[in-house]
Amino acid sequence: KELFQYIFEQRKEWHLIVLSNLMPGSPTVEALKLIREVRELAYEEQCSGICPVLTLPGNHEQFMTGLGSRTRRNIRNYQRRLKNKHRIEFVTAHSDHGMVQSLFGLHQKRRQHLKAYTTFQHREFREFLNAVAERFHETGYNRFYAFRQNDNIIALFYFFEFKNELYLYQGGFDNSRLPSNISLMLALFDMSVQDAIDRGVRKIHFLDGDTDFKRAFTQKKILTKQLVIGNRLILNLYLTVNCFKSKSRQSLKQIVPISVWQRLKRLLKRIT
Repeated sequence: KELFQYIFEQRKEWHLIVLSNLMPGSPTVEALKLIREVRELAYEEQCSGICPVLTLPGNHEQFMTGLGSRTRRNIRNYQRRLKNKHRIEFVTAHSDHGMVQSLFGLHQKRRQHLKAYTTFQHREFREFLNAVAERFHETGYNRFYAFRQNDNIIALFYFFEFKNELYLYQGGFDNSRLPSNISLMLALFDMSVQDAIDRGVRKIHFLDGDTDFKRAFTQKKILTKQLVIGNRLILNLYLTVNCFKSKSRQSLKQIVPISVWQRLKRLLKRIT
């Protein structure tokens, strides 16, 4: 409430507040409802997205048993090849400025290869995430898992850790140093799960969206909320534009080649 009270005191500095991917039962939702009533601002609450959740068992063997046979077989094959042939070191850390920079580098390299848009390409966003990582180091919320080869980070997951639960924020991978028959993503996630189970972590939240990678580990999903607060006219304009963007993506994705779709996708992401 103190945070939002400050934001509303700076009312002339902004037009709209958009908070996405809020968990059901979030105290943020209730706090905003109370404050916006006092401030007499327009308010909309919508379904925002999907957050898959993996509940961890008591040991790693139980975790592996719960996976599909193909995923289980692939993970074991990847781990064996990495261990026997490629001198891969598994690294875990609470805070390391180099880890954040490695995340930027790995993520951007992959996005550039795909010619896809990423918020990491913006200096302001990188500075913001660096500040978050430094503050979370003070509170113990950071958790980095990585593979290192010859002093180079080639795979990295950045989690937030809170109350014995992990929240997967972002990852980056460079498969150029390894054969194509090894998935660094699957192998690193398995090692991350092993460490999490050993430390008593109860759940892993796959933030924002449903993918084949996430479905390989869990079918449980949480629907998240989006809150939009501000001037009614601007709020309605924002919702209309977002609806147009969503429908445009769905239509264009079905009718244009993948290379053209990627370019259009980058353009649509910049439309506000």
